[in-house]
Amino acid sequence: MFDLIRIREESFVAGISHFDEIDSTNSCLLKQLEESSADGPLLVLAERQTAGRGRGSNQWWAANGALTFSLAVEANDLRPDQICKASLSTGLAVCQALERFVPAGDLALKWPNDVYLEGKKIAGILIERPASRSDFIVIGIGININNSMNDAPEDISSKAISLIDCIEIETDLTTVLIESLQQIESRLRSIRLGDSMLLDQWRAYCMLTGRSVTIDVYDKEISGVCTGIDGEGALLVKARDQVHRCIGGVVKSFQ
Repeated sequence: MFDLIRIREESFVAGISHFDEIDSTNSCLLKQLEESSADGPLLVLAERQTAGRGRGSNQWWAANGALTFSLAVEANDLRPDQICKASLSTGLAVCQALERFVPAGDLALKWPNDVYLEGKKIAGILIERPASRSDFIVIGIGININNSMNDAPEDISSKAISLIDCIEIETDLTTVLIESLQQIESRLRSIRLGDSMLLDQWRAYCMLTGRSVTIDVYDKEISGVCTGIDGEGALLVKARDQVHRCIGGVVKSFQ
């Protein structure tokens, strides 16, 4: 169970909704925003999520022991081009939060916002904007903490990892959540302040740099070598003599 008092005292959230089980924390929070005029940041937290969503038609598999939550933050002061930065920076925040618990682990950021540990996915992020509350963004996060991949379907266990698989002991979910929220708050503040150090951090954690990649950008595939991330959060892919800036899209493959 989560320690809701600690979360309120040690993070920047203004309101918390906690569920033993829910279909999707993002769906719940989007509905809350549509039906109320509440001020943020708002947190929806679930002990178990049964139908978590990923990018596109993907779903997030989460067994007992996973950390699944959604955060609504005011974004009326974020320009449209900064939403891409928010997505990338949330992934960075999760990377840096997890370093506290696995300091010797190889944590990396797969553009635009997946987090990898030892070459396998440990966390996924989905950012959505409410239709009638465009002053907010909803950040959905799933992190594999105490849900061992030994219990996952084979197609998932071959590509994903959990913190417990790496350090072999259970970790307090409340502590991981608070660390993640604190890091997210800090990274969002850096975006608003125009902190140039963000670019250096994106590049330092980017796992695709130097790899051959194929990116699906609005139904068009771009294949080439990733040369890094630019100051706007776009992935740079060199194909022949041309460098493509991928503002959005899905990484289809990398090697």
